[in-house]
Amino acid sequence: IIKKFRGHRNAVYCAIFDRTGEYIITGSDDRLVKIWSTATGFCLCSCRGHDGDITDLAVSAGNTLLASASNDFFIRIWRFPDGIPISVLCGHTSAVTAIVFSPRPGCEHHLLSSSDDGTCRIWDARDSLVNARVYTPKQETAQLGTKAPASVQPNVQGKDRILCCSFNASGTIFVTGSADKLAR
Repeated sequence: IIKKFRGHRNAVYCAIFDRTGEYIITGSDDRLVKIWSTATGFCLCSCRGHDGDITDLAVSAGNTLLASASNDFFIRIWRFPDGIPISVLCGHTSAVTAIVFSPRPGCEHHLLSSSDDGTCRIWDARDSLVNARVYTPKQETAQLGTKAPASVQPNVQGKDRILCCSFNASGTIFVTGSADKLAR
């Protein structure tokens, strides 16, 4: 152990470095996102606003935006590294499970999210008024072995939960992992 970062009141669910390694960002069950100095170990900023546990964190490729996901169904965008609120992205109907910024040049503000509602979305992280593009994987039907039509209805059975998501290195395609044992 090199350093301990103390300041959260409950379990820390996610911890990441920024793109430079100068900062560590943590998210906790205490509903706070904290930005820490890697060099000193001091908390530089506490970002407040979520009404649930912080489930994931992401920093944009340009190191100017920080996103936090929560089981309160919302994604909050903060200016980095000072933590000033920029936008609140709403549309998921269940916990947000994962978030990642696009690495594609010119699209660094695009944020991919996955959720227990069975959807993934691509957002413009800078503007909460811009509607996200919604993707719902086509589900296999056990009786016929055919695909059911895509839908944006909330997942009620739990087997369609999307647990993780990621862009490829160029930001041109993404992959998701789901509770139904499939990566798409």
